[in-house]
Amino acid sequence: MGNVIIDTTNTIPATSDNDSLYFTRGGVNVDTGLDLSALLTGLVAVHVSREWTGNIGTTSTSLKSDVDSGASPIFRYNAGGGACWFTPGGGSTTATLIRNVGRGTLTLNGTGTVTTLESGAGQTVIGGNITATTIRVAGGVVDLQGTSGTAPTTVEVTGGSYKTARGTAGGGSITIWGGAVIVEALTNTIVTLTMAGGSLFLTQSGTITTMNLVAGNAANVRVARPITITTLNIWGSVENASSFTDNPLLTITTTNWRIDTGRNF
Repeated sequence: MGNVIIDTTNTIPATSDNDSLYFTRGGVNVDTGLDLSALLTGLVAVHVSREWTGNIGTTSTSLKSDVDSGASPIFRYNAGGGACWFTPGGGSTTATLIRNVGRGTLTLNGTGTVTTLESGAGQTVIGGNITATTIRVAGGVVDLQGTSGTAPTTVEVTGGSYKTARGTAGGGSITIWGGAVIVEALTNTIVTLTMAGGSLFLTQSGTITTMNLVAGNAANVRVARPITITTLNIWGSVENASSFTDNPLLTITTTNWRIDTGRNF
């Protein structure tokens, strides 16, 4: 287990299983030595510091490695600028935790799985055939594209912006506490969508199985296309509820009006 430092060179030095990559400073664009998919157990960590402003990879060649070795593997992107293209690729094609808290753009592409994606700043694009199982957005912008792999199971938004062209997988859910969510999910199904704050823009979505309006202002939900909601639960503290339920673009099978005690969502 060692630390591999990248600062003034455009090449990633020789790297072994269980190493950690540190992109420390400077504006050099790293475009060679990016394919680390031959590693069997993968990396322990990738750390991109705030002093780093260069690009890592290109639109056609990504940094490629598993980041799932050790007790707490992490890819922490804290760049002061620039862009990074990354593919979880190796023995397991998995990155356990990716956290974007920088000022640059992090693009996930190729084929692989991100167990947990966290966004606190910057921009994160989930494309290719990437499956992000759990997505948490507290800041920044996350763009889940329609070309991505299996839809996420759990999405939690407390700030920033989350745009999705996918539904949710299995019994999956999207919960909005703050920030903004834009759903462009075509004909995919969102199993459970809960709004307890923030704003929601439904530009396209085939079916929402269960929608919970728990708190906040229903006027902050904008609907641009016809949508079917199988079950709509509305709590008494929601303002302007009728502005949502009376929308002619909605087909609602069952509406339940609930009191504010004993919430279950």
